Amino acid sequence: MVAIQVTLLLKKDFLELLKEQTDLNKHSRWSETKKKIDSDPRYKAVESSSQREDWFRDYVARVVDPHEQEQIKEKEKQDRIEASLREREREVQRTLSTHLRERDKEREQHKHDEATQHFNALLADLVRQSDMSWREAKRLLRKDHRWELADLLERDEKEKLFNDHVEQLTKRKREKFRELLDETEGVTLTASWKEVKKLIKEDSRYSKFSSNEKKCEREFKDYVREIGRASCRERV
Repeated sequence: MVAIQVTLLLKKDFLELLKEQTDLNKHSRWSETKKKIDSDPRYKAVESSSQREDWFRDYVARVVDPHEQEQIKEKEKQDRIEASLREREREVQRTLSTHLRERDKEREQHKHDEATQHFNALLADLVRQSDMSWREAKRLLRKDHRWELADLLERDEKEKLFNDHVEQLTKRKREKFRELLDETEGVTLTASWKEVKKLIKEDSRYSKFSSNEKKCEREFKDYVREIGRASCRERV
């Protein structure tokens, strides 16, 4: 164990001696080098000449001369530059890809919005009765060439747009119908539908509200109840 430690220490000192020889490289010759260092105690401490030469050869085999070292540094620098450029290129590609996806998404959204506008225009022109069913509406709408302009819309989307349209129709016609009732002097809390109908039947706001007389009567009765409740609140 002691002998091994001594050998390791001798090797360490001998390698330090070699490191001090700044002109060594992998092409250096032992015969020339030993002449420069044979007077150093660290050289003499290694008694075996073959051991000195073996350690010398191991050392110079790992030595990188300044020129090669500079080349390695330059290559490492170039590698870093190329890696940076590749990463930059990937980043540009990612940015471009994101931009293209967003542009495609905007284009598709624009087409979808146009299809929605075409379909709403078609509804406005052809669906004017709020009591029309979706099945009836589809048969009517398909006959118009503008139906094809809304091909991008899903079936559920078209039905929803139809329902929204009908809801707005109903709301507007209901407002007009109630406006008519407000303006008619004979509409009182005690008036019957039969009496009121005679007073308003010639007004287009009545006929446009609904072709279903029972629906008109229900709306009239709802109107009277609301007026009655409002009157009670005012008295309180």
